[in-house]
Amino acid sequence: MTPSACELPSYGEATAAIDGWAVIAPYVPVRAYISLCLVSSRLYGHFAPRLWNDPLRAVQLLGLHRNDELHWYLHRFIGRSVSISRASTRALVFTLDFRDFGRATADFLSDEVVHASNDTLRQCQTLFPALRCLLLDSHPVFDPSALAWQSPGEQDGQGQQRPLLLSAVGRSPELQATYLASDYMKSLVYLDISYLPGSLRAALSRRAIGPATLPGLRVLKARGRELEDDTAVLLGIRLMRQLWSLDLGGNRLTEHGLLGLLSCCLSPRVFQSDDRFSVEGKVHVTQNTLLNEYGPYAVITESDHSAAHNHPDRHFADTPAYQMRDDEPATTQRPDGTAPILGDGPDDLIHALSRGPGGDPIGAPLANVLASRPCQGFLGLSHLTVDGNRISLNGLQKAIRRSYGAFEHLDCEMLMMRPPPASPAGTHLSPSTRICGFIGGSHLLRPVVSSCLRSLRIHHSLVTQVPTILSLEETTPSLANIWVAEELLLPGVELADTPTGAFAPDMNPRLTWLTLTNLPRRSTGRLIQKLANFVELAYEQERAILDTAAALQTSRRSPTLLAGLRRIRLEFEPDLIHEAVEDLDRGDNPASGGHDVEFSFFRAWGPELRPSTPPQPQHVGDSRTWATTAGTAGESPLTASGQILPGLREGDVMVDPDGSGQYVTRRIIWNEFQEQEVHVWIGPGAAASPHPAVNEYVRMLREFPSLRSGYLGVGPVTPSQVTAGVPPGVYIFQWAWEAMIWRDVCGGRRTSPGRQDLRSMHDVVAELKRFRETSSKAGKHWTGKLEVVTKVRAASFEAW
Repeated sequence: MTPSACELPSYGEATAAIDGWAVIAPYVPVRAYISLCLVSSRLYGHFAPRLWNDPLRAVQLLGLHRNDELHWYLHRFIGRSVSISRASTRALVFTLDFRDFGRATADFLSDEVVHASNDTLRQCQTLFPALRCLLLDSHPVFDPSALAWQSPGEQDGQGQQRPLLLSAVGRSPELQATYLASDYMKSLVYLDISYLPGSLRAALSRRAIGPATLPGLRVLKARGRELEDDTAVLLGIRLMRQLWSLDLGGNRLTEHGLLGLLSCCLSPRVFQSDDRFSVEGKVHVTQNTLLNEYGPYAVITESDHSAAHNHPDRHFADTPAYQMRDDEPATTQRPDGTAPILGDGPDDLIHALSRGPGGDPIGAPLANVLASRPCQGFLGLSHLTVDGNRISLNGLQKAIRRSYGAFEHLDCEMLMMRPPPASPAGTHLSPSTRICGFIGGSHLLRPVVSSCLRSLRIHHSLVTQVPTILSLEETTPSLANIWVAEELLLPGVELADTPTGAFAPDMNPRLTWLTLTNLPRRSTGRLIQKLANFVELAYEQERAILDTAAALQTSRRSPTLLAGLRRIRLEFEPDLIHEAVEDLDRGDNPASGGHDVEFSFFRAWGPELRPSTPPQPQHVGDSRTWATTAGTAGESPLTASGQILPGLREGDVMVDPDGSGQYVTRRIIWNEFQEQEVHVWIGPGAAASPHPAVNEYVRMLREFPSLRSGYLGVGPVTPSQVTAGVPPGVYIFQWAWEAMIWRDVCGGRRTSPGRQDLRSMHDVVAELKRFRETSSKAGKHWTGKLEVVTKVRAASFEAW
């Protein structure tokens, strides 16, 4: 990680004579450090700090056998080297990383050896007075609770340096709440207590986690701690805006806990701005109350170029903001998008705090480290990881709209897509079925909304528009479910969201890292084509940036260019083709789950469950001039298909004079529980629309009146819905629009794949390799880093 501006050299350091050894030292192999330290005191000053910085990693690089690591640590390092070393030499130890050290023989050690090993942790304060980073992840020998031990003479501890990073992932003994409140832990900047037994509620209730005990904490990871909504909100109340990175993956959070947590931890600053309206458009966010199921409203006003993402200046970094007067308050400005991404992983923080294995810790004085960006934070949360929870798609979209563009890194993979409760899909969806994806929300990742976003890990449907179908009885999607998702759900998604609703690199040129998760290894071909198209768009973005850079070389004052998308990581689920072929050879139909009934993750279609007395819409006037639809008393208004819209009376429907269509009025609960009237678009009128999605929207409103009752599903139109034919700037019944996604699932089309359908599915990884070879030969090879990760074992979704 590149040093931040806070770590720049002083004037004296910058103008001093350059030491040649300081320049070449980072390129010298570790094996030469010991010999160079014996040459002269000058070389000792260069290479001894690098050798002692992370001694456990250094000895591994020197070739120590894995079986001898713990013996070397106890007898040669602690028993000999440390015991005879000067205090100044022991103060060179900044990192002890036990994550991959001493595990080969850990299961065969005696109790005496285990006790002696933990005794070295109790002496850390004395043996290594400058220790900054300690990592004990899931180590079978070392117990981090030994660090909390202090002798009576060490209780004061003033002037003694305390560790800044502690990682104790997956230790079997439960850490007591008082452990984190010990004086030795008070300076922690990074704390990882993931997968430890017990709940965090006890520590939070006793205020063991908070500004009083951990005032410098900036990064907290608590994965797999069974956190529920109430505990998450309590965590937010205790820490408020102290953290800039929070990882709560693998817990039991729902959107209610997430939103309550973010209300405490997010920065009050608004990073969204209208300064780049011509390039990005502008957004207006209305933070209405939680009584509205849709959540905060984010209305995007497009410029001539922003909707198509084709402005010539879209790849330019932001220009600095200037104040006309010194006494003017500084305006909040988002990062310009050119700085290196700030990582929140343990290796990133080790590098920031101690320069990492083989690094020169002398070049990172403690004062500079504490003044650096990772230790100072941003007065609010910027990195959020909530994968493996019970968060719905709508819940994450609410969180993004409520963040005012503060997220720099966002990680939330499997998001449950809940069909509208009054739709046929919502009524007849099997209780054991989960449908996951990120559909219809790509506009929320544009810089006009997510102004600081640089790194994203999310479900692959953001790009492919193919959701994932899971059954609680299965650990991974079956081939039949994969086939149904591509052949039946994808057409409905493309109708509702349009193919242009899929995320493209130029939607957010500031995004540098993108990870797509839960990709199936097999595809009918549609998903493969979507991925190939996305890589082609990444190449086109790269080509456009290079062409712009070449054109600007002649100018002395050319603007700074963004890097664009430089890393794509594809995380694949296990390959199921061999298991499916075995099932087919035995005569089982995987599409039916081995039963005689036809496969369907929906129950049989039945009549819509309507409320006995559906609420009637309220008609209230508007400052605009509205004309009621023509018709006699008791006659319902016409829809786009020329058929009546049941449940509406004369005067309930208004026609916009500008010809945009018909509207009904709904009352929305606004800020501070005030009511606000909005006019909700219900179709173009009597004439049929040339847009199929609009006609389907009207059909849903006609056949399922409960989709338009009340205000819970009302929301502003999105850019992809405008592309599908909805007038810009209006409100629609979002539940009715989303219902068209499920239209083909149990319609007249075949909903069960045959054996040949499953046998003919393609290997996605093999097809992507073939595509990369073809594009390289054609001279259209994207030079960014494309990573492919294949899982051996499927992820667990027990949280659902």
